[in-house]
Amino acid sequence: MNIKKKIAIIGGGVSGLLSALEFQKRDRLVDIFDPDLITGNNGFGFLLMPNGVSGLKKLGYWNDVVNDATAVKTIQILNDKNEILSEKKVENIYGINRTAFLESLSKQLSTQVQRIPEKITFQNLQLSDSNQHQLDTESYEWILG
Repeated sequence: MNIKKKIAIIGGGVSGLLSALEFQKRDRLVDIFDPDLITGNNGFGFLLMPNGVSGLKKLGYWNDVVNDATAVKTIQILNDKNEILSEKKVENIYGINRTAFLESLSKQLSTQVQRIPEKITFQNLQLSDSNQHQLDTESYEWILG
């Protein structure tokens, strides 16, 4: 019998969640190890630059996040006194809250992706959970972190 090995992803942030979604598209079983999945960095936000927007569109995730994003129309460069030194109009740049971004994407996760609220540490090329229990790495084909 050929047992299908899983993919372990250490960290459920932007890269971890997008990786899980892409493995899911390929019919892979995924475990995401993250003690604070989605809400770990509440309040943190970032800019989606044109190449990021293009990538999300190509991967098929743009429609999931666009409603939570705010288009940036102008970039201003200020001096120490908050005086505008220059101003430039921009297109295809969006600001988004990290939590909103991850929540939007996580709606696409299927039952093939398991969320495991454990903090994982690497020691001597071995994985251990927060209680220092060794994890069975033999059940994983790949471990990404």
